[in-house]
Amino acid sequence: MKLCNLIVNGETRLGVLTARGVVDVSAGGLGIDEVIAGADRSALEALAAQAPVVASPVYGNVVNKPGKLICVGLNYREHAKRAGLPVSPVPSLFCKFPEALAPDGAAVALPAWEDSYDYEAELVIVIGKESWGVTEEEGYVLRFRILELWGEIVSSLSR
Repeated sequence: MKLCNLIVNGETRLGVLTARGVVDVSAGGLGIDEVIAGADRSALEALAAQAPVVASPVYGNVVNKPGKLICVGLNYREHAKRAGLPVSPVPSLFCKFPEALAPDGAAVALPAWEDSYDYEAELVIVIGKESWGVTEEEGYVLRFRILELWGEIVSSLSR
């Protein structure tokens, strides 16, 4: 089941992508945060089958209240080469502030004084519960496939 946040009349609601399109399943009483934290979502499929399709959906952020945004940098050789850096035997870790997230289709303000931005698509893994050594089947990991990441990577590395 592919989930999303929808903005409907200024309110964030839980959506489900179906073969018919995106539907609003907020009538089920759950939001994305509850689903990420492991709430029972078994009723969502039946609700999604009956819910009307949202015409021209406006998406919200993939999570409402991210606790931590931990990123893995230079995680493949070509990325390091493109940045002009040596290939490391281990990836670098860095953090982003929650305010760095922007919903799909939202405008991203880029400062006029910078002229060398880097744009990437990233895999995002959302973990809703404290965990250690668990499997996906245990329900701790809820995957979102793509996050768009803008940054002044090239210029900040050259300073």
